[in-house]
Formats: sequence, C-alpha cells, structure tokens
Amino acid sequence: MVTMNEIFFAVPVLCLVAQFMLPHKTGSALIHRLFFTRGRIGNKANHHEERRLGISPIWMFIHLSLLVLVQSANKMKQSQYENFPKRLSDERMFWLSLLNVFLWFLVWKMQSLKETIISLEDRIEVLEISSELFAGRDSSWKKRAAYNS
Repeated sequence: MVTMNEIFFAVPVLCLVAQFMLPHKTGSALIHRLFFTRGRIGNKANHHEERRLGISPIWMFIHLSLLVLVQSANKMKQSQYENFPKRLSDERMFWLSLLNVFLWFLVWKMQSLKETIISLEDRIEVLEISSELFAGRDSSWKKRAAYNS
C-alpha cells in the first residue's frame, strides 16, 4: 500500500533531479516558478495598503513534512511496546519523514545558491561587456563617457 509520505517523498527528489539534469537557468527558473513564487491570499484594503498574506509553496511543503515527521515520531513512540512488524513500519515512516524534511531543506538551499550563482554570472557578463566597451573596442562609448563626465 502506498502512503501519503511515499508520494510526498517523490516531489523533492524530482526537484533535485531537475536542478541537475536541466540546463542551468532553465532548471532554476522552473523550480522557482513551481515552488518559490509567492501566492497571495486575501484582498487589497485600499490602493495604498496591501493586506495580503504571501506564501511560497516551498514553505508549505517544508511545514507539512515537519508535521508528518512529528506525527511519525509520536506513532513510533506509541508503538515501541507493540508487535515487532508494527514497530518496524513506524520506524520506517519516521526515517522516511526525516529524509523528506532534509530533502526539502536541500531543495531550498540549492535553489537559493543557484539564484545567487545566476545573478553573479549576469553581473560578470555585464562587467565583461562594459570593460570591452570602455577598453577601446567601441569609440562612441568613450566619447559619451568623456562627454558625460
């Protein structure tokens, strides 16, 4: 029988596979769009003030996996004096839930590192272009820079 935890377990694994298998910016954009885009709950109070609750799906999944971890720990504690197969099943669910929490935190950390890398690569690209332009390959750039200063 397939449990909710086993289905829930596949989502962060697929995210990590997508991070490694898809091209650099494509994988990051896909994961960001699916799990890091803030959904809005509520409505605007007026045009000056916005009273909405922004929730990213990643935090919802992390909190749900922590809830499953706590429930499995309670079940494991209650079943420690029961029959052996029940206890093994509860221990298995505990370790799977713990691994699930770890994987969700890993997805979160990897995504934040990838976004940092992408922003730094973009800054490097801009600096390379501006240094080429300023170094003399485009004389109109030098004239504009001298005129503006």
